[in-house]
Amino acid sequence: MSSRDLKRLVKEAAAGSDPKARVDLYLKALALAIELEDEKAEFDIRFQLLTSALYDTPNTELSLACFTWCLAKIDEGSRRYASAANVESLMWVFKWILAMLIDSDAFTREQIEAALDDMERRYRAQGYGIHGVLTTRHYYALCTGLIDEADGLLDTIARTPRDDHANCEACVAADRVDHEASLGRDDRAIAEYRTMLNGASTCGTQPESTEARMLMPLLRTGQQEEAAATFKRCYEACRTRERLLSTVALCAKFVAVTGNESSALGMIERHIGWLDFDPLDTGGHFTAAECFHVALLRLERAGHGETQASIPHVVLLQTIAPGLGRNPKVSVLREACYALAENIAVRMDRRNGNDAWMRDLQRSVADADIDDRIPLESAPFNPLTGTPTQPDSAYGWLMRARGLSTVGLLEEAAQAAERAADGGEPTASSALALAASLRLELGDTKAAEKALARRFELLSAAKQPAAMLAQRYDHEVALHHLASLERLEEAYQSAVSTPGAEDYVLSVAIAALSAIADSDLVAARTWQSRAAAVVEHADDPYRKTQLAMLDVRLALDAEDAPTAATIALEIASTTSEPLLKAAAESLAASALGSQGDVTTAARLTDSAAARFASNGAGDAAAWESVASGQYWASVGEHSAAASRFQFALPRLEADGNDTAELKILLGESLTFTDRQAEARELVEPLIESLSADPDAWRSLVQVLWIVANHTAFDVERTQLFGRVVELARDRGDADDVALALVRWYAALDEYDRPEDTADQLAAQLQTARLALAHDDPLRAECVFFLLDYTDGHGGDAAGLIDDGLACAMALGTSEVGSRLLMYVARALEGAREVDRAVAALDAARERAVSEGIEDEDVLGPLYFPLVHLSGKIMDPATRERILRACIAYADAPDWFLEEATEKLVKLLKKAGRHDEAAALG
Repeated sequence: MSSRDLKRLVKEAAAGSDPKARVDLYLKALALAIELEDEKAEFDIRFQLLTSALYDTPNTELSLACFTWCLAKIDEGSRRYASAANVESLMWVFKWILAMLIDSDAFTREQIEAALDDMERRYRAQGYGIHGVLTTRHYYALCTGLIDEADGLLDTIARTPRDDHANCEACVAADRVDHEASLGRDDRAIAEYRTMLNGASTCGTQPESTEARMLMPLLRTGQQEEAAATFKRCYEACRTRERLLSTVALCAKFVAVTGNESSALGMIERHIGWLDFDPLDTGGHFTAAECFHVALLRLERAGHGETQASIPHVVLLQTIAPGLGRNPKVSVLREACYALAENIAVRMDRRNGNDAWMRDLQRSVADADIDDRIPLESAPFNPLTGTPTQPDSAYGWLMRARGLSTVGLLEEAAQAAERAADGGEPTASSALALAASLRLELGDTKAAEKALARRFELLSAAKQPAAMLAQRYDHEVALHHLASLERLEEAYQSAVSTPGAEDYVLSVAIAALSAIADSDLVAARTWQSRAAAVVEHADDPYRKTQLAMLDVRLALDAEDAPTAATIALEIASTTSEPLLKAAAESLAASALGSQGDVTTAARLTDSAAARFASNGAGDAAAWESVASGQYWASVGEHSAAASRFQFALPRLEADGNDTAELKILLGESLTFTDRQAEARELVEPLIESLSADPDAWRSLVQVLWIVANHTAFDVERTQLFGRVVELARDRGDADDVALALVRWYAALDEYDRPEDTADQLAAQLQTARLALAHDDPLRAECVFFLLDYTDGHGGDAAGLIDDGLACAMALGTSEVGSRLLMYVARALEGAREVDRAVAALDAARERAVSEGIEDEDVLGPLYFPLVHLSGKIMDPATRERILRACIAYADAPDWFLEEATEKLVKLLKKAGRHDEAAALG
């Protein structure tokens, strides 16, 4: 390979979006540079690898190797390497290299202290300030349990001026928070934390790392609402970043101690594999192990010690607990995590010469006793699916059987009914009747006849009239060998004429209703009335619930979603049978989802899935979680959606279901949550089979889009998206073509795409746009991207502006319409038509307010540009009206209100209205 190949590899690495792929490309480039004996390129590549290993991927060993090599080259004194810029860059990262040494028990105190002295010597020799040296020494003192020294250093740091080689403001503030939190001073830690947030400083790891440290102090001081909001913000920022293992683990611990144990298990299953990403990160391993231990301990205390977890092969845990496997019980996994944390504490305390780490472990374990129940709707989803709770009576088994049959798990229901029958009367005869009917549905006639014979014997022993016995036997068989509605009618009339056979009248009516509910609404209403006439006087809660569930189905079939939702929610709130409650919640979710209340539907399906899982209906839990994932995805909660799909996938695969569509759903959610590498690995194997199926072209389009989103090379991406567009044109309609083009442009927009690709896309988007109606959101997307293209490449945007305004008007008060208007306003500003931009935004804003819209995604894009544009409005009265409207925006962020208020105050002062200005200021 040549120098040209080397440059290509370096360029591809620099352009890559996936951190691991970028490091792999740099490693290939490094090997080639060594082969070509290009030492200058080797230096540059090693420095890029150093920063990538520090900031993108957790790899202490690679960081150290690159740092020491580059430092040695600079120490050689060659001008080629020892430039001021190179020295400055290496001295900047020296602090982070030392933090890695401090966190790892692979290095002795003597080695670390020698490195600290070396850093200080180099800083002083270069004329740098020593603020960065002091903060590193403070971190060392804190991590080694030297509290008095840490206290003194903190005071010294506060008096030492910062310079360009000090840590960023966010990290300096975080050090103060960490200091107080490490010493258990919750109130002081929280005060420092709030000071840090008020400073609004951020960096690559802050504020999320500090937010995670604050979760337990906030809980312990009774600030649950702030703790919940902090968790949501923090976990969203760190859930895909392996280098923030400690931060994620602290989030999992918080989720568990706030009563969300099943979600905590999902987080552990997802993140525990991160333990193996950086073998030298001893400190991160300790925090993760002790936090996971606390979370799993809460699961045990909740009665789920026997629940099986699903984890990857974790080498670090296997060395502590050989034979742990991929599906350990919660109790076994907890023991392994504690053993790992304890092992690390012993090693670090041996290095440091005290017991500080062991005391930290004991303090952490005490957090398992916190009992603050906080619903965390956005927490990852994992209904507990180990050993479900078991009924403790024959009646309990009968109710379990009825519930399982309601959700279509016939074999499991039959087994539960047969177990109930073994408990004797008064449950046995009813249980045998149910067992017989289920066995008939399953095609096991012999087992059904055996159950009916046993039932006949029980009724005979109870001295039931012979005619009644025969009648009952006949009905049992008839109800499950139905050839027609006529046979059902015959059975019904026979039951009505038999004294004391009211329960069989109800059985026949419900059986008929079940058979025709989805096909003959008129006949179903007749049977519904017949059943209602009997159930009104029956003392049978199960039958009443069963009939009510059928009423929900009828309401849904009649497209009467409000009635269906009302009945289903009533069932869910009144029935004591958990499986029936779950089924009712599922039906209520369907009804509410069809009315647009998707978030409530998602929460109901989550609840239903958890009930199914803990009551022996694992398959139903899996399918319910698929529905939940689709609900969450539809409201943009792609992280929540992904966790639901991830829960369902292995369970449905194990049952032999075709999971291609589920993998695509999961792949899309992973893509939307910046987990493109996982998404591509999941769906790419589907391409071959989908390509061979002419009817699966839409699925193939989705897969190609997912794969293309994780392709770092423009040529391959162009080929993939080109194939998507070609498929859409061949087999789809205008919407399909537009969707493919919009996704292509959105994906390529993140890279330095070739100009010819951009030009071709713009031309195709123009054609696709004109084929769509103005109220089609895809036309709005086309206009949006074309405005973006015009802004970057020049050209006349007038036609696009007019089209954008027409689309926004046709779409009404919607998120898409508001977002489009915001970009149209930007284009109008560029065309010096500020008044027109303001008029369009203001009219849409007033319309949204008059309609009572509160959605920030609709209102924000209408309000935010107005503050910016207000300074260009020539008419003072109009400017004042716009600014006052902005200040009245109830849910506006602080920065927006401050900017609007500041501009209005200036306007009022300029007009001599100082009292009004003072009242605002």
